[in-house]
Amino acid sequence: ATGAMSDPYNPFEASLQLTRHALELIDAYRCGAAIATKSDLIVRDGDILDSIARHSPVICKLTITTTDDALAARLEPGAPFLKHHEESAFG
Repeated sequence: ATGAMSDPYNPFEASLQLTRHALELIDAYRCGAAIATKSDLIVRDGDILDSIARHSPVICKLTITTTDDALAARLEPGAPFLKHHEESAFG
């Protein structure tokens, strides 16, 4: 599982792509993946997650603290708003 203790799609992931490379290894070794994140960046790795799902289980969990964007901005500065989560979950 990725994201068990910290979000695998932290702000550095956009440039470093460490989670993406880890998913490539998970796919190459034919393992499954479970990801818990608050980030809409997970959409970027949809191609790899689709590939993994062809041979093993894939679980993607998006955390939504509140549906109130103003409150979310105060509670979790920098976290994506609900609109971004909806786009991530429903394409």
